Amino acid sequence: MPRLYIIDHSLISPGGHHYEYDLHVAAAARRAGWEPVLATNRRFAPHAASLAPWRVIAAFRNDSYNRFTVTSGATSLPQDPYRRGAWQRLPLGGRGPLALWRRWSMLLKQRRRLGRFVRGCQELFARVAPRPDDVVFVPTLSEFDLVAVARFLARRPPAAACRWHLQFHLNFLEGAEPAHERQSGRVAAMREHFAALLAPGLRLEFHATTAQVAAQYNRMGLAHFTVLDYPVSTAFRPLDAPESSRPLRMLSAGGARAEKGTSRLAEVLQAGWEEFFASGRVELLVQVGKDTELPALPGPAPASGSVRRLPFPMSADDYCAMIRAADLGLFLYDPARYHGRASGVLIEMLCSGVPVIVPAGCWLAGEIAAANFQYLDGLRAQAVSVTAPVAAHWQPLPPAAGESAPVLACDCAIAPGARELLLSLVVTSPAGPGHYLALGCEQLDGQGQLLACQAEVLDLRGDGGPLRLLLHLQAGAGSLRLRLAHAHEPLAIRLAASELCFLEAGPDGLPLAAIGLAAASVAEIPRLLRDLVAHHGHYRTQARRFARAYGELHSPDTVVARVTAPDAPAVSAAGAAAG
Repeated sequence: MPRLYIIDHSLISPGGHHYEYDLHVAAAARRAGWEPVLATNRRFAPHAASLAPWRVIAAFRNDSYNRFTVTSGATSLPQDPYRRGAWQRLPLGGRGPLALWRRWSMLLKQRRRLGRFVRGCQELFARVAPRPDDVVFVPTLSEFDLVAVARFLARRPPAAACRWHLQFHLNFLEGAEPAHERQSGRVAAMREHFAALLAPGLRLEFHATTAQVAAQYNRMGLAHFTVLDYPVSTAFRPLDAPESSRPLRMLSAGGARAEKGTSRLAEVLQAGWEEFFASGRVELLVQVGKDTELPALPGPAPASGSVRRLPFPMSADDYCAMIRAADLGLFLYDPARYHGRASGVLIEMLCSGVPVIVPAGCWLAGEIAAANFQYLDGLRAQAVSVTAPVAAHWQPLPPAAGESAPVLACDCAIAPGARELLLSLVVTSPAGPGHYLALGCEQLDGQGQLLACQAEVLDLRGDGGPLRLLLHLQAGAGSLRLRLAHAHEPLAIRLAASELCFLEAGPDGLPLAAIGLAAASVAEIPRLLRDLVAHHGHYRTQARRFARAYGELHSPDTVVARVTAPDAPAVSAAGAAAG
């Protein structure tokens, strides 16, 4: 039986996404006729028995997360302490004996850390000897870890004859796609880093967990990075249970980190306290460690409670049950950190058929965008309009003081009797993935007084169809003021067509989307939550339907099938550089 070695030096304890990832990939490997061998951090040794019957070897002293990686933010250049010129690449300044000592100290720390990884590989393959038909899969790797992998393989141990699959989770370029063009220096540095490490003849294949991260690494023009969709357990499936009369459980899961926006929960509670939480319509469940404080309540809580702490971490079974039992998922993640980065928690919720609120303008919003556009396409084809759809006329506005972003403006009257507006835009420029449009909407009464305003950030569609957005119209609103601009860059927007379709609606209005909503800011969340609560049955049904195909895409069996597929051509950095 061939072996699948899973090297995860960041697996330290049960619970969390490293544990779940490795557990389910190992199980899928066994089902596919492979013998899984899991190599973990040494701190996992007391828990190794929990993964029986798979062989577990706790061989690695350090995990993948450290200040020597580009993705940590400590440096903008990849670090290889063994390369000539490494001294100049260190993110340290200054002169004199103290600066000299600091540089030598950092180089030694880097080399010690990399040396520990190499010795971990040596220990692993000494204890379980590899064969050429075996496969090695490293599910979480950084460009700094790659130095250690290359040094281990450079000695041509028996494991070098195996196929190695290396997966990168995190972006190395900053900002959204348009900003990457201005970071050619970092791309060149990363290309030089990889080219120096990829020796001819090695059987290496490279992956990323999202198309956005893969596109960043493919800018190097070396080995081709393919998307290996993040796997989650097949236990994450919609819960077969009827709607209940209890408060809707809105879940913020996965533990507290600054980039996950846990500190902003207080803003959500403050903005929606009376309408949702004090009224007992919604209960907020927050998964945090025992040392993390929950936000203070803005007012007296109802007898049933409005905010509840859930432990972190949990057992695999308890965690899965928690996700499946949620009625809504809340994500306050920093969109700048998650432009292209995947969230395992979001994937688990979508596989479980849970409607979500996510940050707009990043990977999380992109996961729900296609299903939402399909819903709005159907609405455009079937909904009853109060008048014939009309073309919207957009005019460029002069930039405001201190601003350079071109803005398109559209002021229009609201058709009498309309309750909803379906806006459709055919965008010719900018084109391509990674661009986002910012739309501001103000609703005015007959005297020009502001009744409501909202902000949206829209993904450009991957299928080339029109952008669509449904807007609820306020009672008494007589006109709209729309403003459109690029969300991140001073780029002009060019439209081939724009349509306003004013719709009738039932007493409860129309749902804004299908499986979830994207918030342009935390201030927009109460408006979105109002729609999810009012139409929860609709969102729940649509999210469960979406979960069927989405769950198959993220099955661990799919990942194992990819990494155990027939051999690919060996990677040669020299050949890639010459080509």
